[in-house]
Amino acid sequence: MTPARLTAVILFSVLATADGYAAPFQDPRSGIRVDVGDAYAIASEPVAGQPDASMIFINPRDTRHPFVPDSQTPMCVFTQWPDADFASMTQAEIDADAPNWPADIVADMAGTAALESAAPFEHQGLAGMEVVTRLTQSVTNEDYLVFFALATPAGRASLACAATDETLADALPVYRRVRDGITLPQ
Repeated sequence: MTPARLTAVILFSVLATADGYAAPFQDPRSGIRVDVGDAYAIASEPVAGQPDASMIFINPRDTRHPFVPDSQTPMCVFTQWPDADFASMTQAEIDADAPNWPADIVADMAGTAALESAAPFEHQGLAGMEVVTRLTQSVTNEDYLVFFALATPAGRASLACAATDETLADALPVYRRVRDGITLPQ
């Protein structure tokens, strides 16, 4: 089993055993607030070695992925983590750096994805980047990973969601609504 597939199985196990939360959900470790409606189950797990960070899993309550047939992996995973590069920057400097993030995201995927599109967005006063990558080496049903990247002096944040060739157009508006329901701590 590939590492990506193993991660998906573990993430599904977390969702299958975690209690769902009615909106809004306030993560106790990171302070991130998620308000996406009662149709979604939300669970969080700590990030190893980062006591104030969490991975937050967002999935329809029936656990079937709405945009990747035959998949029960989380619809979206939100992660935030400290980034020393941003710690000494102002928010304005970080926002000005946002156009560089698509290349960083693709580079972090180590040759398993190609940049399909990138577009800026504004989220609660922060500059963000919507990055759509086409998976070039996937053993799952996903053809695309969609990232919504944000950053503050406290670190980076990313919402990652999957789709297929057939579902990407329908998935993007849903993923944008999920993105809009996330509030980073002040």
